[in-house]
Amino acid sequence: MVKLNLGCGEDVRKGYVNCDICFSVGVDHVFDLEKKFPFKDNVFDEVLALKIIEHLHDPRIMMKEIWRVSKNKARVKILAPHTSNISMEGCLSHFRTGINSLSFNQYLEENKWSFDKIERFKIIKYSYVMNPILYKHIFWKLFRRFFLRFFSNRLQGFLVKHQRFTESWLSKWYNLGNFYIELEVVK
Repeated sequence: MVKLNLGCGEDVRKGYVNCDICFSVGVDHVFDLEKKFPFKDNVFDEVLALKIIEHLHDPRIMMKEIWRVSKNKARVKILAPHTSNISMEGCLSHFRTGINSLSFNQYLEENKWSFDKIERFKIIKYSYVMNPILYKHIFWKLFRRFFLRFFSNRLQGFLVKHQRFTESWLSKWYNLGNFYIELEVVK
């Protein structure tokens, strides 16, 4: 199983081909994610893109290249700040406003109106990775263990099940932190 870790920075992972725009210890390949990747077609079974998509001017280029270098049914795991994450505005290296559950709809098979006609993905799962600030409140300090064990999974299920409520209403009032999505390459 060949795995790719894009934009790894210092998060070098054993068993992965680690790539970044800057050379550092453990980085196997140095290249720009908004240009053609230096790999052959249909090589990777898994691709990680953790906390990098918000640093790109045009993430569609990266998605096109991920699709090209991945095998059919390869897993693509992406983690990025949610659009409700206010910290997005405070970092000068962020070029995007974050992602949400609708960000990858153009790549779905059932989307007949996509500009990207070749690259297709299937959503396997997604979740909201809540902001740790939530747990600094005194209420959460007192009931943290109980809350995390009992309510965390139920809350995730509710947020995912009620996507329209989460994205259109809740995200306007509460910082949802980060958004995780797992895709499957469709060729």
